[in-house]
Amino acid sequence: MSPMAHRRGATASTSAGWPPIIGSPAGSLLDASAASWAGDAAAAGARGEMRTAEVLATFAARGGPTVIHDLNIPIVGNPGNIDHVVVTGRDVWLVDSKLWLPGTYWTWRGVTRRGRTLFPPADKRFMGFAAAAVSQYLGRLKVSAKVRTPLIVVWPSRRTGRVALWPYRPRDARVVPGPALATTARRLFSGAAADPRVVSALAALARSSPATRNQPNPSSPGFVSAADAGWE
Repeated sequence: MSPMAHRRGATASTSAGWPPIIGSPAGSLLDASAASWAGDAAAAGARGEMRTAEVLATFAARGGPTVIHDLNIPIVGNPGNIDHVVVTGRDVWLVDSKLWLPGTYWTWRGVTRRGRTLFPPADKRFMGFAAAAVSQYLGRLKVSAKVRTPLIVVWPSRRTGRVALWPYRPRDARVVPGPALATTARRLFSGAAADPRVVSALAALARSSPATRNQPNPSSPGFVSAADAGWE
């Protein structure tokens, strides 16, 4: 599915007033790719997010799961973003997309390597941080929801070769090979209609204004600081 198809999907309204797909996948990275200092890395990251978005789009449906792309972390002053969120009923699934070189990724005593080379990006604890922030954000809005174990979806950056992930152990998430995402999503994402209060709260975090303009927007300042959120 093309980026334009995702944008067209955002115009079809659900009974709760929200479309089944909210926001634009890779929006932040596509903006960053215009800058020379981030162009190559951002363009590569965008390819991974778009591939994940295409799979998730097949599960988004009016009266069923809702997919939201490119959300702000709900902590004031934190520039990070969440690539994708899937809402089924009151369950919230955070999804991070990666585009990695082919090779075997393996973790030993909390340190991950690609082959024999250290690969520090695989050991970041961002997803657990994001999940805790979203959970507390929803709690402050008094929205009942359960933030599930986040998913890290890894796609190979080349057409030849594969990414072997079976020995990789993320610290705060579950890893899913990109080619297996559809099968995994079919098991995890029920066909339950997304709770409109959960969708409304999370859609307010979407960075893509065209998809959320003129939609209900719960007023919440988020967290004032990392200490306020309980990280320090």
